[in-house]
Amino acid sequence: QLQQLQQQEHHSTDESEPMEENQNNDSGSTGTGSVISDALSVSTEVASLHSEEDVDSPAPRVQPAEVTEDWLSVINCLQNDLLDEQRLKEEAHRLSEEARAEAVVLRQRWQQQEAISLGLENRLAQVECLLHEQRTLSETWRQLDQLDQQAPVFLRPPLADTTLTEAVQAMLHGTSHSGRGSCETMSKATVTRLQQITNHSVWKSYSAFRNERRRRIASRQARHADAVRPRDCDLISNILPWVQLDDSLNEVMLLHGTASQNLDAIVRDGFDERLAGFSGLYGAGIYFSDQSCKCFQYCRDSGERCMIVAGLVLGHPYVTSSSLRGVRQAPPNQNDSSRPFDSVIANPGIQNGGGTQCHREFVVFAGKQVYPELVVWFTTPARC
Repeated sequence: QLQQLQQQEHHSTDESEPMEENQNNDSGSTGTGSVISDALSVSTEVASLHSEEDVDSPAPRVQPAEVTEDWLSVINCLQNDLLDEQRLKEEAHRLSEEARAEAVVLRQRWQQQEAISLGLENRLAQVECLLHEQRTLSETWRQLDQLDQQAPVFLRPPLADTTLTEAVQAMLHGTSHSGRGSCETMSKATVTRLQQITNHSVWKSYSAFRNERRRRIASRQARHADAVRPRDCDLISNILPWVQLDDSLNEVMLLHGTASQNLDAIVRDGFDERLAGFSGLYGAGIYFSDQSCKCFQYCRDSGERCMIVAGLVLGHPYVTSSSLRGVRQAPPNQNDSSRPFDSVIANPGIQNGGGTQCHREFVVFAGKQVYPELVVWFTTPARC
């Protein structure tokens, strides 16, 4: 029994030690398990967060090192942009300063050129004034009471007067009627030379006619018809300011186109109405116009052509409304026989028997009513 008791006690002792060990083991396993469970819970939470991030943003997760590199790249780009912007500002400032300096220089040069131009304009005005005075002095022979009828006839050498040449060319262009044919041609004409006519005999005859018309006006104590001088007549007379025109006589400057072979006779003897043919629409007279394109129709030369600028005393003109073919003088004045007509004017738009009049024409029937002043030599474009 003692042995049984000892065995039982030993057995109980053996059983108690494993229980303590088990208890100790149980207590150790319990501490480790709590740590693992905490780790598992944290892992679960992290996983849930990752799952939420995956739901919101499917992009792959960026590692911290990659994020740092990207931000550094962005910062570097921004810094480079700032440097570039700074360089551009400095370059713009430099260019602005250069432009400002250049503007100052250009302004100074412009002021200098303005001063030079003003000086030249003043000088040109002085030269033109002197030229006008010289022209006026050179024409004093017109004012002489006793003209030398035996004085030689001069077709003077070409005038070395650029200003006058330019003025005459502008006049030819400005008095060209708008249209095609000769009208377009004269708008492109180039003046090559000018020659002034000095003929004491013809001038004396012309002056005598003017004085006779003045006496007729004085005896009637009345003027001739109202002024009939169109604008183009003023354009022509303005090129010869030293020639004094009498408005009370309807004295005007007009153009006459002719062939160069007729020029010598006109310079020597003036215009001769006896040479006029009966084929003219407005009578057998001497025809003029204030439109260069109309006169060009009678400049029948090739190459260099000529046109004459002449002074006319229209006196009391008859303004026709139809053709006057075949007459040798202006029609009689049916309303006032004391005021006979001295010339004929055909205005554009009238029916002339062969169609509609396109250009204005002036006709006189006595050569003493005309004094040729200037011969204009000119050329036209080849295709015209």
